[in-house]
Order: sequence, then C-alpha cells, then structure tokens
Amino acid sequence: MDDVPALNPTLLRDQLMERLRAIDAQIENLHRERDALRSDLAVTDQFLAVWRRTNNVQGPPERADTTILPICRDVPIPPRKPRNPPRDYVVTEALKIIQERGKPVPRGELYEALRERGVEVFGKDPVMVLSTMLWRSVDRIVRLKDHGYWPKDEAYEPASYYPDLDEVIDVADREPEDGQIEEPDYEAEVTLRKD
Repeated sequence: MDDVPALNPTLLRDQLMERLRAIDAQIENLHRERDALRSDLAVTDQFLAVWRRTNNVQGPPERADTTILPICRDVPIPPRKPRNPPRDYVVTEALKIIQERGKPVPRGELYEALRERGVEVFGKDPVMVLSTMLWRSVDRIVRLKDHGYWPKDEAYEPASYYPDLDEVIDVADREPEDGQIEEPDYEAEVTLRKD
C-alpha cells in the first residue's frame, strides 16, 4: 500500500513527458511547413511582379481568400527533394577536373569525379542531367566526338579540335548526348528584366 502514492506521480510525470515530446514533434513539423510556405510565397511574389510588369498590370496585388486547413498530425511532412547546384558551378568544377587530367573526360567519368568532390547532381537520371547542364554551357565547354568533354576555348590536337576552326571542320558535337535532355531541378529563380 505504501507504493501506490509513489506510482501515481511517476505515472503522471511519464504521461506529461510523452505529451511534451508529441507537442515538440508537432512544433518541429509546423516550423518546417512554415519555412517551406515562406519560400514558396517569396517565389510566387517574384513571379507575380514579373507577370504584372510583362502584362502591364497596375495596382496592388489581388489577395486570394485563404482558408487555413487543419494539419493531420499523424502524417509526417515529406522531406524536400534535393536541389541541384547552379549550372555555372557544376561546369566550373567539371572544367577543373578536365584541366587536372589534361585530356577530354567522358560524361560518366566526369559525373563520378564531380561526386568525389562533393558536387552532387540529382534527378531521375543524374548522369543525363549533368549532360544537359554541360550541353547548355556550349559557350564554355564542348563534347568532342569519341573523346569526352573539353574546354571550348582550348585546342585539342588528338581530336583535331581547334576552337577558331570548329565552325568549319565541325569536330565538337552540338547535339545533346544520346539525343536526350533531362531538365535539371534548380531552386526556383525569377529574374526581373530591367527596362
């Protein structure tokens, strides 16, 4: 009989601690959701500013009637999918690898070398995403047939590539590798045009 009063405060403390942990988890989920919404709202506001300027729409922004829906506490918020680094950064790192090796580097080897340096490219087919990034940077890097990627402004004699003559002898491939394009997934960016 002496143990009964001591068990009740212990049980109460355990219940309070369990409830506190549940509330902390809910707060954490709400913070993540709030941060994601703020980010989405900032991108949407930028888009609206560009849209208004493009369509000559004047006046304050229209506000939609928003209704706050309850959050189901049993369903975890899914993690955000990873974003790719900026294309210029990936190309710069790829060019460093090529310069270090002193010869053109095929796409697969370049992808692995970038990963070893901590440059991760994501997507359904990450190697193809890398290929698309490089293909869209033809002002800095070219793909030499049967050799790999090489700096656009440097000659490579074994492939008969000479930047000044390439329009004539057509050594650099101008088509996407494997004829496919895989859209890289960057952070949403909206740039404002200055008129």
